[in-house]
Amino acid sequence: MSDLVFDFLKDHQNYQRKKHRGKSELIAKALGLGKGIETVVDLTAGLAQDAFFIAQLGFQVLAVERVDAVYAALEKAYASALHEEPQNQVLAKLRFFHQDGKSFLKSEPQFQALEKNQVSLYLDPMFPDKKKSALPRKEMQVFRELVGADPDADELLEQALRSGCKRVVVKRSLKAPELRPGVKHRYEGSTIRYDLYSP
Repeated sequence: MSDLVFDFLKDHQNYQRKKHRGKSELIAKALGLGKGIETVVDLTAGLAQDAFFIAQLGFQVLAVERVDAVYAALEKAYASALHEEPQNQVLAKLRFFHQDGKSFLKSEPQFQALEKNQVSLYLDPMFPDKKKSALPRKEMQVFRELVGADPDADELLEQALRSGCKRVVVKRSLKAPELRPGVKHRYEGSTIRYDLYSP
Protein backbone atom coordinates (compact mmCIF):
# COMPACT_ATOMS: atom_id res chain seq x y z
CA MET A 1 0.00 0.00 0.00
CA SER A 2 3.04 2.30 0.38
CA ASP A 3 3.05 2.62 -3.43
CA LEU A 4 -0.06 4.78 -3.20
CA VAL A 5 1.13 8.31 -2.38
CA PHE A 6 -0.78 11.55 -2.93
CA ASP A 7 0.61 15.06 -2.63
CA PHE A 8 -1.75 18.02 -2.99
CA LEU A 9 0.99 20.67 -3.10
CA LYS A 10 3.80 19.15 -5.17
CA ASP A 11 1.48 18.28 -8.04
CA HIS A 12 2.21 14.55 -7.91
CA GLN A 13 -1.10 13.77 -9.64
CA ASN A 14 -1.86 17.09 -11.32
CA TYR A 15 -3.81 18.63 -8.44
CA GLN A 16 -2.59 22.16 -9.10
CA ARG A 17 -4.60 23.36 -12.08
CA LYS A 18 -3.57 26.98 -11.71
CA LYS A 19 -4.87 28.02 -15.10
CA HIS A 20 -8.59 27.48 -15.29
CA ARG A 21 -11.55 29.37 -16.72
CA GLY A 22 -13.66 29.65 -13.57
CA LYS A 23 -17.36 29.66 -14.39
CA SER A 24 -16.56 28.68 -17.99
CA GLU A 25 -15.18 25.28 -16.96
CA LEU A 26 -17.57 22.47 -17.91
CA ILE A 27 -17.53 21.05 -14.40
CA ALA A 28 -18.29 24.51 -12.95
CA LYS A 29 -21.31 24.87 -15.24
CA ALA A 30 -22.54 21.38 -14.42
CA LEU A 31 -22.23 21.87 -10.67
CA GLY A 32 -23.98 25.25 -10.74
CA LEU A 33 -21.22 27.74 -9.97
CA GLY A 34 -22.86 31.13 -9.70
CA LYS A 35 -26.34 29.63 -9.41
CA GLY A 36 -26.65 29.49 -5.65
CA ILE A 37 -24.68 26.28 -5.12
CA GLU A 38 -22.22 26.65 -2.26
CA THR A 39 -21.29 23.05 -1.40
CA VAL A 40 -20.38 20.04 -3.52
CA VAL A 41 -20.39 16.52 -2.11
CA ASP A 42 -18.02 14.29 -4.09
CA LEU A 43 -19.44 10.86 -3.33
CA THR A 44 -16.65 8.95 -5.13
CA ALA A 45 -13.52 10.90 -4.21
CA GLY A 46 -10.86 8.43 -5.39
CA LEU A 47 -7.66 10.39 -6.07
CA ALA A 48 -9.52 13.59 -5.11
CA GLN A 49 -8.27 15.37 -8.23
CA ASP A 50 -11.78 16.55 -9.05
CA ALA A 51 -12.52 17.37 -5.41
CA PHE A 52 -9.39 19.53 -5.23
CA PHE A 53 -10.24 21.32 -8.47
CA ILE A 54 -13.84 21.89 -7.38
CA ALA A 55 -12.47 23.54 -4.23
CA GLN A 56 -10.21 25.67 -6.44
CA LEU A 57 -13.33 26.88 -8.22
CA GLY A 58 -14.62 28.19 -4.89
CA PHE A 59 -17.02 25.52 -3.64
CA GLN A 60 -16.94 23.99 -0.18
CA VAL A 61 -16.23 20.30 -0.84
CA LEU A 62 -17.11 17.24 1.21
CA ALA A 63 -15.15 14.36 -0.34
CA VAL A 64 -16.30 10.83 0.48
CA GLU A 65 -14.06 7.78 -0.01
CA ARG A 66 -14.94 4.27 1.11
CA VAL A 67 -11.73 2.34 0.33
CA ASP A 68 -9.59 2.18 3.47
CA ALA A 69 -6.16 2.49 1.85
CA VAL A 70 -7.23 5.27 -0.52
CA TYR A 71 -8.81 7.27 2.31
CA ALA A 72 -5.67 6.79 4.44
CA ALA A 73 -3.51 8.12 1.59
CA LEU A 74 -5.81 11.11 1.15
CA GLU A 75 -5.82 11.94 4.85
CA LYS A 76 -2.04 11.67 5.01
CA ALA A 77 -1.66 13.97 2.01
CA TYR A 78 -4.18 16.42 3.46
CA ALA A 79 -2.48 16.56 6.87
CA SER A 80 0.93 17.01 5.24
CA ALA A 81 -0.35 19.80 3.00
CA LEU A 82 -2.01 21.63 5.91
CA HIS A 83 1.19 21.39 7.92
CA GLU A 84 3.16 22.90 5.04
CA GLU A 85 0.59 25.55 4.08
CA PRO A 86 -1.83 26.10 7.00
CA GLN A 87 -3.35 29.19 5.33
CA ASN A 88 -4.01 27.49 1.98
CA GLN A 89 -7.50 28.58 0.90
CA VAL A 90 -8.19 25.53 -1.27
CA LEU A 91 -7.32 23.11 1.52
CA ALA A 92 -9.59 25.09 3.85
CA LYS A 93 -12.53 24.29 1.57
CA LEU A 94 -11.91 20.51 1.62
CA ARG A 95 -13.15 17.93 4.10
CA PHE A 96 -12.66 14.17 3.76
CA PHE A 97 -14.99 11.46 5.04
CA HIS A 98 -14.24 7.75 5.31
CA GLN A 99 -17.62 6.36 4.36
CA ASP A 100 -19.61 4.65 1.68
CA GLY A 101 -21.50 7.23 -0.37
CA LYS A 102 -24.87 5.67 0.32
CA SER A 103 -24.37 5.62 4.08
CA PHE A 104 -23.07 9.19 3.93
CA LEU A 105 -26.29 10.36 2.30
CA LYS A 106 -28.39 8.43 4.79
CA SER A 107 -26.77 9.24 8.09
CA GLU A 108 -23.86 11.72 8.04
CA PRO A 109 -24.85 14.60 10.40
CA GLN A 110 -22.76 17.18 8.53
CA PHE A 111 -24.60 16.33 5.32
CA GLN A 112 -28.02 16.35 6.97
CA ALA A 113 -27.34 19.85 8.33
CA LEU A 114 -26.70 21.35 4.88
CA GLU A 115 -29.22 23.51 3.04
CA LYS A 116 -29.99 21.05 0.24
CA ASN A 117 -30.98 23.74 -2.27
CA GLN A 118 -27.38 24.98 -2.05
CA VAL A 119 -25.79 21.55 -2.60
CA SER A 120 -24.71 19.64 -5.70
CA LEU A 121 -23.83 15.95 -5.54
CA TYR A 122 -21.02 14.69 -7.76
CA LEU A 123 -20.36 11.10 -8.88
CA ASP A 124 -17.41 9.81 -10.89
CA PRO A 125 -17.91 6.03 -10.86
CA MET A 126 -15.01 3.72 -11.63
CA PHE A 127 -15.72 1.24 -14.38
CA PRO A 128 -13.51 -1.56 -15.71
CA ASP A 129 -12.57 0.38 -18.85
CA LYS A 130 -11.83 3.65 -17.06
CA LYS A 131 -8.24 4.91 -17.25
CA LYS A 132 -6.48 6.83 -14.50
CA SER A 133 -3.69 8.06 -16.77
CA ALA A 134 -2.50 10.73 -14.33
CA LEU A 135 -0.98 8.00 -12.19
CA PRO A 136 2.37 6.34 -12.91
CA ARG A 137 1.85 2.76 -14.07
CA LYS A 138 2.70 1.12 -10.75
CA GLU A 139 0.46 3.43 -8.74
CA MET A 140 -2.32 3.07 -11.28
CA GLN A 141 -2.19 -0.70 -10.85
CA VAL A 142 -2.32 -0.35 -7.06
CA PHE A 143 -5.21 2.13 -7.25
CA ARG A 144 -7.26 0.03 -9.64
CA GLU A 145 -6.63 -3.09 -7.59
CA LEU A 146 -7.86 -1.32 -4.46
CA VAL A 147 -10.87 0.42 -5.99
CA GLY A 148 -11.99 -1.98 -8.72
CA ALA A 149 -15.31 -1.25 -10.41
CA ASP A 150 -18.31 0.47 -8.84
CA PRO A 151 -21.09 -2.06 -9.45
CA ASP A 152 -23.42 -0.15 -7.13
CA ALA A 153 -23.03 3.19 -8.95
CA ASP A 154 -26.63 3.10 -10.16
CA GLU A 155 -27.83 2.54 -6.58
CA LEU A 156 -25.73 5.48 -5.39
CA LEU A 157 -27.20 7.67 -8.11
CA GLU A 158 -30.72 6.58 -7.20
CA GLN A 159 -30.13 7.57 -3.58
CA ALA A 160 -28.52 10.83 -4.62
CA LEU A 161 -31.63 11.70 -6.58
CA ARG A 162 -33.73 11.12 -3.45
CA SER A 163 -31.48 13.22 -1.21
CA GLY A 164 -33.23 16.53 -1.78
CA CYS A 165 -30.15 18.24 -3.24
CA LYS A 166 -30.65 20.69 -6.06
CA ARG A 167 -28.30 19.12 -8.62
CA VAL A 168 -26.75 15.69 -9.18
CA VAL A 169 -23.86 15.47 -11.64
CA VAL A 170 -22.32 12.29 -13.06
CA LYS A 171 -18.98 12.33 -14.86
CA ARG A 172 -18.83 9.99 -17.86
CA SER A 173 -16.55 9.34 -20.80
CA LEU A 174 -17.98 11.03 -23.87
CA LYS A 175 -19.34 7.88 -25.52
CA ALA A 176 -20.41 6.02 -22.39
CA PRO A 177 -24.11 5.31 -21.90
CA GLU A 178 -26.09 7.28 -19.33
CA LEU A 179 -25.85 5.78 -15.87
CA ARG A 180 -29.64 5.99 -15.80
CA PRO A 181 -32.33 7.76 -17.88
CA GLY A 182 -33.42 11.26 -17.00
CA VAL A 183 -30.40 13.41 -17.86
CA LYS A 184 -31.55 17.03 -17.92
CA HIS A 185 -28.49 18.42 -19.68
CA ARG A 186 -25.10 17.23 -20.94
CA TYR A 187 -21.99 19.35 -20.64
CA GLU A 188 -19.68 17.82 -23.24
CA GLY A 189 -15.94 18.19 -23.69
CA SER A 190 -13.63 16.44 -26.14
CA THR A 191 -13.29 13.21 -24.14
CA ILE A 192 -15.61 13.49 -21.13
CA ARG A 193 -19.02 14.87 -20.30
CA TYR A 194 -21.00 15.76 -17.20
CA ASP A 195 -24.59 14.52 -17.04
CA LEU A 196 -26.86 16.75 -14.99
CA TYR A 197 -29.85 15.29 -13.19
CA SER A 198 -32.40 17.51 -11.48
CA PRO A 199 -34.17 15.60 -8.70
